[in-house]
Amino acid sequence: MSIQYRDAIGKVTVFKSLSGGARDFHGELLAQISRAQKHGAPHIEVNSGELHRKVGGYPGVGHRMPLCCDALYFEQRPGDEIVCSPKGGKGASLTIRYKLPRI
Repeated sequence: MSIQYRDAIGKVTVFKSLSGGARDFHGELLAQISRAQKHGAPHIEVNSGELHRKVGGYPGVGHRMPLCCDALYFEQRPGDEIVCSPKGGKGASLTIRYKLPRI
């Protein structure tokens, strides 16, 4: 099963889906965004290394950092900003600033 949402930008509708392996990361990311939004924060910065540690399995053999990064990129919307991007785009230093509130 994949997560899907529709992002309407003017007349263009974009469909995205996320692989099942990234669902744990996406769920925790959404929980962090929700908590920040409830506290009235203007944005939240999420780092892939910290998110993966929170979900578990990092660092370590068999880590799922590429899937963690997929979840962060998946949630990115217009107005969000990549604060730090590792070479190749996927790694523990990936940090994205998500603008709040989410629509």
